[in-house]
Amino acid sequence: MAPVEHFEVIDSVEDGSEMQVVIVRIWCEGQQKLIEPKMFNELYSHWNEIKSEVDNMTLPPEAMKNLLENERISKVSNPVKTSYGLGRVVLSQKRLFLLMEAHPYCKEIARFRDIEEVEFCLPVSIFPLKILALKIKVRDKKEPFVANLKSERDLWKVIIREMCAGKFLADRHKDPQYIQQALSNIQLINAVAKCSFHQRPMTVASKLAYLDQTAGQEPPALPRMTSDALKHTLHLTDSNSTPYAVDVLLYVPGNLDPCESADTHPKLWCGLSDGRVMMYNAATWIMEQVPIQAGHSKLVSNPYPQIVCQEWGCWYAKCHRDVIMLDVTLLTTSRFQGRH
Repeated sequence: MAPVEHFEVIDSVEDGSEMQVVIVRIWCEGQQKLIEPKMFNELYSHWNEIKSEVDNMTLPPEAMKNLLENERISKVSNPVKTSYGLGRVVLSQKRLFLLMEAHPYCKEIARFRDIEEVEFCLPVSIFPLKILALKIKVRDKKEPFVANLKSERDLWKVIIREMCAGKFLADRHKDPQYIQQALSNIQLINAVAKCSFHQRPMTVASKLAYLDQTAGQEPPALPRMTSDALKHTLHLTDSNSTPYAVDVLLYVPGNLDPCESADTHPKLWCGLSDGRVMMYNAATWIMEQVPIQAGHSKLVSNPYPQIVCQEWGCWYAKCHRDVIMLDVTLLTTSRFQGRH
């Protein structure tokens, strides 16, 4: 077999191990449609490296106490001079803040919904001449925040604007998935910015800020991600098995924010006509447990079954006074008879 000389440019790459879809749109000079394997391997290597860093990113214990509830760190700058003093600019899914260098104290810069403008400036009074810094104008604050991010300046401008766009779209469509999309885009932007396959990697990386480019456009009838979710199909049986009807569905509300713990996500319980019960994470649409065999016939024998759900499982009352307890932790069922 001849060696592979190029990969065709594709729109998305699916990481099957985590069921994530990463947008990989690369614009090269002359709208090049082929990517050399070495180029793709470099990009994929940087992306995996950054993803691992984000998953394991922490702050000093004293600073962790200043984080908001369920706040997760996505990026930390090198130590830089700012209008608030010397420190590291930190980006989370909720805000920007400065981790002060002198002591582990977090000073909030802004929530993303309050950022009005991100631009370059030449602050003569703070930094030496001819050094462009990054200026962030914040709603209801008289003075802007200014940081001399040096070689990271262009990258931080792109990712801050992308997070602001994600928050704007999440608020407009009441859909927190836009925040997760912005975070995914930022990881890819960081990966492309590290690559050496282009003379100006930030020129390529900035084109991956998809939400920032589309936030100002007229919204469609339905957001694309919402439309995709509505079209999502759950295949409750594989192609080799007998198809079974869904006799009962139970949706348990929860937190749709992908950054929150999976334990808080909404759940969808599906009772099949062969007596099996399946539980799906309704935020990711991944089956969280293997099916539980609650019986050998349909679960619904009356039109109004009584169902109560807990974190560990579900109580199900049938019309002939049987009560079935489904334990998703132990993957067991227990049946109780008699009057209840």
